This record gives sequence, structure tokens and C-alpha cells, in this order.
Amino acid sequence: MKNPFITILSALLLVLISCHKSKSDEWTKANMTHLIQGKTDLKLPKNFKVLLDSVEQTEGALDSDYSYALTIEYNQLMEKEIVKQITNSILFDTIKTSNYADPIWDEINSKTEKGIWASKKNGFEFFHCDNDKNRAEPFYLTVDTLTNRIKLNLSHL
Repeated sequence: MKNPFITILSALLLVLISCHKSKSDEWTKANMTHLIQGKTDLKLPKNFKVLLDSVEQTEGALDSDYSYALTIEYNQLMEKEIVKQITNSILFDTIKTSNYADPIWDEINSKTEKGIWASKKNGFEFFHCDNDKNRAEPFYLTVDTLTNRIKLNLSHL
């Protein structure tokens, strides 16, 4: 006959493990919204769905190098506010160019240390400045207004 103590302990362990994912999502929602806002000035809506939340460690790295990927989906009703934030942002591309070559970055760097938002066919992309502040942790952010998804890829070097 099985020991009831072990059965109860096993059930409790399963409950704790199943709760771990929801706490991970809450961490993502709380901390990644602050990270995105800090780097791009985009304030995310509170009600969004996390589609991908992935951390990959870099094997063989001497320190703790990793890549972080986040994909969230927002409600269609929130799109107007997101687009308004981007297009009214001081970081919105006032240069109106599709060539982000080095001479353009001199002008961009004179305006901001963060980077710029640029219009794309399916939404917006944030181009971070290649400066000391961003070089250790480059990130790539897109807002796809056709799929209502925001994707963040961040590397910690």
C-alpha cells in the first residue's frame, strides 16, 4: 500500500510546478513592459497575451550570455493607442529614410541615445542606437499592426 504522505507530497509538488508558469508570465508582464518602455518609450497595454517567452543560454560563453525572445499579442482595440504613442514619440523617424547607413546614425545619435521608430509596411520597427549603452545588450523590437503582435529579441553579451 502506498504511503499517504508521499501521495500528498507528490500532489502538492505538482500544484507548485503548475503554478510556476503563471508566475513566469506575471514576471514577463511586469518586467518586460518596463524594459520595453525604458528602451523605446512604448508603454504596453496591460491586457496582452504572451505567445512566446524564451531564454536561451549561449553555450561555451565565459559569462552569462543569453538571448531573450518575447512575442505578445495585443487586442485590436489597443492598436490605435499603440500607433499614436509611436508616431507622437520624439523617437519617431523624422528623417524619413529607408537607408539607415552610418551617416544617418550620426544625426540620429544627436537626437537620442535610445534609437528611432521607423514605419514599415506591416507596422513599425525600432532601431536601437549602436552606442556604448546598447552595445552590451542589443535589442530588436517590431510592432506588427496586421497581426497585432509585438516581438522583442534581446541579446545579453
